[in-house]
Amino acid sequence: MFVCFEGIDGAGKSTQAHMLYNTLTADGRSVELVRDPGTTRLGDAIRKLILECDEPITSKAQALLFSAARAELSEYIREKLAAGVTIICDRWLLSTLVYQLAISPQLILSIFDSTSIIPDICFLLDLPPEAADQRRPEAQRKDRYERASLQEKTVRRAAYLQYAKIPQCARRVVVLDATH
Repeated sequence: MFVCFEGIDGAGKSTQAHMLYNTLTADGRSVELVRDPGTTRLGDAIRKLILECDEPITSKAQALLFSAARAELSEYIREKLAAGVTIICDRWLLSTLVYQLAISPQLILSIFDSTSIIPDICFLLDLPPEAADQRRPEAQRKDRYERASLQEKTVRRAAYLQYAKIPQCARRVVVLDATH
């Protein structure tokens, strides 16, 4: 089984993913927690470059970097799923669509289609950006996405809710109120 958690920064994705991981592990299941981008050696290097570098990165360069990380992660996930491991992923398709707004959604979807890795279920944790900012004070916002303006986060939240309805996602996305 492949489960993913999506939502704006501060919505609780990582927290919920860890809680599910701990619950399933305690139940004796074979489970692995992964993050996109990340998990693989290449993915972690790309993650660090994208998140920690304050230099501007063009939308096209970001899309290519994310795609390279995802190609590695997709193979990793495919191998684990074939071995019977449950995968819990912190971000996947919706985040790519949302954070790469300058790139054609059709291009992003075609890249994802080429991986053949589709979550069995995706939980979209919906939270107003103001509430997300209250959860993580400004001093704790380390990367370029966490430091985004309230306006940028509002655009991202709307994009998550919009993309959750597209045919490639709608059957598998469950939108949850993350205010509680």
